[in-house]
Amino acid sequence: MSPGRFLAAQIDPTCTQEDMKAYGYTWTGMLPIRNADLAKMVFSTTASLYALHEDNTESLIEEETDIDSWNGLYGVDADEWRAYLMQNAKGGTMEKNKVYNFIRAVGDEEEVRRMMSAVTVVTDEGIPCFDFNKVIPMPDELKVNVGISAIRGYINNYLTMVNPCTPAYDSGFEKFSEKDFKELYETVFDYFNQERITLINCYLPSPDAEKARLGEKLAHNIEKYGQPTWYEWSIQHWGTQWNAYYPAPADENTLAFCTRWASPTSVVGKLAEMFPALKFEHVWADESFGCNFGRNIYMDGKNVASFTPAAGSEEANKIVADIFGFDPSETTEDDEEQPEM
Repeated sequence: MSPGRFLAAQIDPTCTQEDMKAYGYTWTGMLPIRNADLAKMVFSTTASLYALHEDNTESLIEEETDIDSWNGLYGVDADEWRAYLMQNAKGGTMEKNKVYNFIRAVGDEEEVRRMMSAVTVVTDEGIPCFDFNKVIPMPDELKVNVGISAIRGYINNYLTMVNPCTPAYDSGFEKFSEKDFKELYETVFDYFNQERITLINCYLPSPDAEKARLGEKLAHNIEKYGQPTWYEWSIQHWGTQWNAYYPAPADENTLAFCTRWASPTSVVGKLAEMFPALKFEHVWADESFGCNFGRNIYMDGKNVASFTPAAGSEEANKIVADIFGFDPSETTEDDEEQPEM
């Protein structure tokens, strides 16, 4: 599957690699869709939706009800879908926080297969998905869901409970020694004051035991892992806040997936260290086409080349073309925004 086909798989993540081979290259200019709900989504756009038939013919879907009566393969006109994407990108309605990634491994075929098996999990649709935990594992203790703005409040409740200078509370918490409390307080204080002055209050008038129990987890996560929850840890260690998602069918040596807001360059760097016999090429771009794209090359476990070209440059357009299947510099007059009448 060529990089440009990632768009088709993104429309329908249920397309397997076999489906793409069987149908993806059959209809020139068509991107295949197998899911009726996704076909309805495409039908609601300006792109033309077709029913694709086994005899290599297609028929235009003219009514949404036609989708419910057709259980075969659908297709969206690639040029019209491209125009729709471009228009939405300019209009600001696209999800700009989604970054598309391709990682290609080159080398001994057996080593490539070993790598793919070691760092992926298989989805229910049978698509291998890159799992960052296979490369840089996240400690289970960090899997705590707390809003960023609430973390300090929970920790303040805990610090007040264990502060040897506060009254004894009927909460089940034991008071720390002055030495141990000083070390804990300084660790927490340093964490919250890396970039700004933040008040750490260990003298709350009425600390809450339930909040303190969660605060205990958060404080000790900072002590042990340097971050209170999975969110902050992911950004620090993976370079992005979530694991890989929306995996797409790809060639046997390629990982195709999305990340949120940023590319996982630290994960890919570690992957290259784990398999130094392989050469890796990592390309990424977000949906705005104007920023957040690049290309890294890894050999012998090291990053040997990095490209972060200027928006609109030839190299930038090539990266976007690799991933989205078209060169954004090759826009037509119809792609340009029209002035209001």
